[in-house]
Amino acid sequence: MLKKFCNYFVICAVAIVSVMMLSACSDDKDETQSDSIVGKWKTTYVKGWEKENGTTVDSWSESIDSDDVEYYEFKSNGKFTCSDDWDEYEGRWSYSEGTLSLRYDDDDAEKFSCSVSGDKMVWSNKGKYSEDGDTYEWYEEMTLSRISK
Repeated sequence: MLKKFCNYFVICAVAIVSVMMLSACSDDKDETQSDSIVGKWKTTYVKGWEKENGTTVDSWSESIDSDDVEYYEFKSNGKFTCSDDWDEYEGRWSYSEGTLSLRYDDDDAEKFSCSVSGDKMVWSNKGKYSEDGDTYEWYEEMTLSRISK
């Protein structure tokens, strides 16, 4: 439970910083890529690491258990839904220059490097911040499989 809370805290912190650093723009290639994102997806695999002051303190590489699967539905109107066995979240999504941006209805936001190949989508993000004289870094990559278009 503590690991999930720490991961959530790190993801939120990086998402806030990412939102401030990135801007969106569009071109025809982005529209084609956006079309390939539309549909229903489920998480299947996750890997990553966390470092404190340059030392790896945690790493993982694992298939997602059926109890931990998250489902995403990306609609062509720019809306999305994210759900698991306990919660459901809604918001708006956009894609630009290899970056998938998610803005939840509660104003939380996340940005991921994103690639789609057929029925496989891979998201990744990383971050670094300092707090109380310590430096923290993290990287996470998530693989999703298409359920339907």
